[in-house]
Amino acid sequence: MKQILEILWSHRLTVLVALFSCMLGGIYTLTQATPRYRATSRVVLEIVRPDPITGAVVGSRQVDAYMNSQARMITDIQVAARAIENLGWPDDPDMQSAYSARPASDLRSFIEWAATSVAQRTSVSRVPETNILEIAYYADSPQSAGLVVEALRDAYIEASAATIREAAGEQAERIDDQVKRVQARLDELNGQKANMERQTRVMISESGSDFENRSLGALARGSTQVARAKPGAGFTLSEQRLLQLDMAIAASSASLGPNNPNLQSLLQQRAVVAAQVAETRRRQGLSTDAQSLASLALSSKMSQVTAQRLDVTNLRMLQDEINLRRAEYNDLVERRGAAREISRAARASLTPVGGAEVPTDAYYPRPALILGGTGAIGLIVGALLALLREFLDRRVRSAADLTQTIPAPLLLSLPRVGRKSAGPSGGATAAAQ
Repeated sequence: MKQILEILWSHRLTVLVALFSCMLGGIYTLTQATPRYRATSRVVLEIVRPDPITGAVVGSRQVDAYMNSQARMITDIQVAARAIENLGWPDDPDMQSAYSARPASDLRSFIEWAATSVAQRTSVSRVPETNILEIAYYADSPQSAGLVVEALRDAYIEASAATIREAAGEQAERIDDQVKRVQARLDELNGQKANMERQTRVMISESGSDFENRSLGALARGSTQVARAKPGAGFTLSEQRLLQLDMAIAASSASLGPNNPNLQSLLQQRAVVAAQVAETRRRQGLSTDAQSLASLALSSKMSQVTAQRLDVTNLRMLQDEINLRRAEYNDLVERRGAAREISRAARASLTPVGGAEVPTDAYYPRPALILGGTGAIGLIVGALLALLREFLDRRVRSAADLTQTIPAPLLLSLPRVGRKSAGPSGGATAAAQ
C-alpha cells in the first residue's frame, strides 16, 4: 500500500490533470443540461375489498404481483393517451409544432407519439409497507410536471373504472345467455310435470309432497268423522258423497287456511250432506259406527297411495330438478342484476391521496451528485493512468526499490537535498547521493 501511495504521489500531476478534466466535464454538464422537475402523486389501492366482478380478495401472497400489474398499467400508453386527451394536447399549437418537427420516418399518430413520450417520462413505485402507488413524472417545468402527473392519476382511475364496467357488461351478457338456457329448461320441466300429473292424476307440491299422502295422513290421525252402517250394509250415495267431501277437506286443510273460501264451501257442503245421511239413518233405524267407516276410508286411501307410489317417485324426482333449476335461475338473475348495476355506475377501488407534489428545485441536474461523481471518476482515472505510467517507465525511488532490483547489500542511504538549499558543497552532496 505504501508503494502504491509513493507511485501516486510521484505521478500526482497526472492524477490532478485527470481529476480537473473530469470535473470540468461535470461543470459543463451543469451549465448545458436542461433542468428537469419531478412531480409526484399518490393513489391508494383498496386491495382489502372484494373484486366487484368476481368477489375475490387479493391475498397477501398476490399483493406484490397485483401492485406490479397496476404499475405497468399506469405506464401503458393507453393511460397516457387518455391523460393527453384530458389535457387537451391534440389542440395545443406548441404540441402540434413539435409533432410536425419529428423525423419523416416516424409514422405514428399524434396520440401515439405523445403518449409514448409521456410514458417514457413516467415512473411508478410502491410506498414501502403500504398499498399506495406513487406516480412520478419528469418535465422541463414544475407546472407542466404537476399538471401531467395529476392527469395521469385521473386517467388511471378512469381507465380502471372503465375496465370494471366493460368486464361487468360482458359478464352480464354471459349470464343473460345462461338465464335464457335455464329458463328454457325450467319451462320444459314444468311442461313435463303438468303432462305427467294429467296422465297419472297425481298432484305434487313444490316441496315434493303429494296431496294423496297428505289426505292419508289426515285420515290416519283420525281427523275424518264419517258414519257407517251396520256390518254388511253398503254405502249409500249420500255416504259416498260424504266420504269424498271428508277426503277433500282433509287434503285442503293441509294447504289452505281455515278462512279460505274454497275450504269454507267444502265445509258447508259437508254439513248439508252429513245432515242428509243422519236423517236417512234415523229413518232406517241404523246406528253410526264412525270408527269402522274411518278404517274403511283409510284402507281405501292406502290402496290408492300404494298404487301411485311409482308415479309419485317420478314426480318427486322431476320436482327436485325443477327446484334445482329454479334456484339456479334465481341466482343467475340476481348476479345479472348486480353485473348490470356495476356496468352502469362502477367506480375503481382506488382513492387519490391529496394533490400533486411539485418541488421548487430541479430533480436534474444535481450539482453535488454530478461534481462528486465526476470527481470520483477523475481520481480513479488519474490513479489508473499513474499506475500505467509507472509500469511503462520504472524508476528507483526508495531503498526498498533498490534492494528489490539489485541483489546486493545496501551500505548507505542519504536524504534528498533540494536545489535551493544546496550550498558550496551542495554539488558534492548531490553527486554523492
